[in-house]
Amino acid sequence: MRRRGFIAAAGTVALAGCSYTVQETDEVESREETISDLRDRLDAKNETVRDLRDRADALEADAEASQEQAEWAKREHAVSLYELGHLSHRYGNGAWSRGLDSAEAGDYALAAALFGQAYADYGNANDAFEKCAEALDDEPDAVETALDVTAAMEEACFDMQIAGAAYAEGRRDEGDRRWRNGLDHRDEAGDGVVPDPTVFEDQL
Repeated sequence: MRRRGFIAAAGTVALAGCSYTVQETDEVESREETISDLRDRLDAKNETVRDLRDRADALEADAEASQEQAEWAKREHAVSLYELGHLSHRYGNGAWSRGLDSAEAGDYALAAALFGQAYADYGNANDAFEKCAEALDDEPDAVETALDVTAAMEEACFDMQIAGAAYAEGRRDEGDRRWRNGLDHRDEAGDGVVPDPTVFEDQL
């Protein structure tokens, strides 16, 4: 009887041991499932991070492209303004030359009208060059020269126009004074040359 009791006790221990092994196996499997789930979630997060990084790179590329387009548009706008100023300056030069010729021929009324036209042309040129300078972050040397030349010529034409009118009206002293002032302003313009638009573009 004592032997049977021993066997029965041993059996109980064996069953208990078996029960513990099954529980341990369940816990391991549960942990593995948890780890697998966490790994899946981690992979999903990594995928999301990659997607966000790709989107960020794409947005950065778009921003760079937009910036390049903006810089190009600003540059083209400045070039157009400079070309307009350069053309107006040429018109002014033509009117100025014809004004001098008319005054030399004694047609002071016509000279006054031509100097008045040159005054307007140089003024338009100066306005265009000022807008060109405002459109740029830095002011190229060509723009600075153009502004100085056209401003001086505008002042010269102002005095020459008055001089022509004074001569036409027989006011010789006034005409002489204004004429001298006009020539002085003309000297302030130096050689009177505004750099070619290609020179301006090379300085951008």
